[in-house]
Amino acid sequence: MLKLFGNTSSVPSSLNNPFATDKVERIFISMSKSLFSDKFLFNGSVEFTNGRTKGEQKFEGTDIMDVVKQIYSFLEQLK
Repeated sequence: MLKLFGNTSSVPSSLNNPFATDKVERIFISMSKSLFSDKFLFNGSVEFTNGRTKGEQKFEGTDIMDVVKQIYSFLEQLK
């Protein structure tokens, strides 16, 4: 199995943690109508980039303000 990876001496020794407030690249909030009912779906995401390392945190809520509050609370907890 390890032969599939080839030469691993060039693998980065440390990864850049992207989850920091100064690494936020995009905040996305959306509302869409469900395909299976007349209900609306609310979700969002926060995307981060730190060098060549990327990360994303996703959110689901009961309405747009619920998603906004979740994202705000999440960002407050970051360094």
